[in-house]
Amino acid sequence: MKTIPYCKDDEYQYLNGTLVFWDHRNSRAKITSDNTLSCDLLRRVKSSAARKGIGKIISFTPSQNLETFLAEDFLLEGYINGFFRGQSAICCSFFIDPARAHSRKLSSAKQKAQPEEAEPAPNRKRNQPYLVRNAIEKDISGIIRIFRYVFQSYPSPVFEKDYILENMRKHRVIYKLA
Repeated sequence: MKTIPYCKDDEYQYLNGTLVFWDHRNSRAKITSDNTLSCDLLRRVKSSAARKGIGKIISFTPSQNLETFLAEDFLLEGYINGFFRGQSAICCSFFIDPARAHSRKLSSAKQKAQPEEAEPAPNRKRNQPYLVRNAIEKDISGIIRIFRYVFQSYPSPVFEKDYILENMRKHRVIYKLA
């Protein structure tokens, strides 16, 4: 599998008080906000994304923003229970590049495949409490093995040690183990 190194040009920017992550490596802008968003903000993000050559905008936001996103031609992709400290979120996307609406890495047959049922965790008794902790550098090879087991492809370089390590060090992603 060919991978592309992490892009150090990725950036965070506040637009009208809302944080937007410009993910140049994946040609994607990401809005994560638990606030009420406006059509004006979404138009501004779409305009900035087009100028930056970004192909997709994805947002995780409370369901109260659904009508605003639909008014700006975003597509509802799903719901995530408890995303914002217990409050559910919706996932909406806007495709500046229409080709981004379909995976470039998987065939349509694979995209339509049903997920396999996971095997039960070995040596775990029912109702036994989990121990959850932050992952550390020595856990990275195991994290990569898990990603490879679960994902055939992924839009971020999650199969690369340097990418995960930099995310840990800069606190971009908090990896947890149970």
